Amino acid sequence: MEERAAEGPDRAPPVPDLADAPEGRAMRAVIARGAARPSWLGRLFWGLALGLMGAAVSVAAWDFAVGLIARVPVLGYGVAAMGVGLLLVAVMIGLRELAGFARLGRLDALRGHAGVALAEGDLEAARAVV
Repeated sequence: MEERAAEGPDRAPPVPDLADAPEGRAMRAVIARGAARPSWLGRLFWGLALGLMGAAVSVAAWDFAVGLIARVPVLGYGVAAMGVGLLLVAVMIGLRELAGFARLGRLDALRGHAGVALAEGDLEAARAVV
C-alpha cells in the first residue's frame, strides 16, 4: 500500500507517440466541399426560404406592435421604438461588415502588387507598395 501511495502521476511512463499520425483527409474534403460554389438551385432554394421566413417574421412583428399600440399605447410605442432601434443596429452592423470587406479588398490588392514586385524583382514597385 505504501508503495502505491508513493507512486503518483509524475512516475507514470510517458504516453507513446502514434506511429501513423492523422493525414487530415476528412478535413481536406470538407474544405474542398465548402469552397465550391453552391448550385443555382440551392441558392434559389435558400434565398426563397429566407425571404419567406423574413416576411413572416416581419409581418408578425408588425401585427404585434400594432396590436400592442391599440391595447396599451405607451407599451406599444416602446416596442415599436425597440424594433426601429433593432433595425438601425442591424444596418450599422451591415455597414461595418461592408467596410471590412472593402478593407480586405484593399489588402488583397496590396498583396497582389507586392507579389508582382517580388516576382519581377522591381525595387521601385516594392517601395510603391510600402
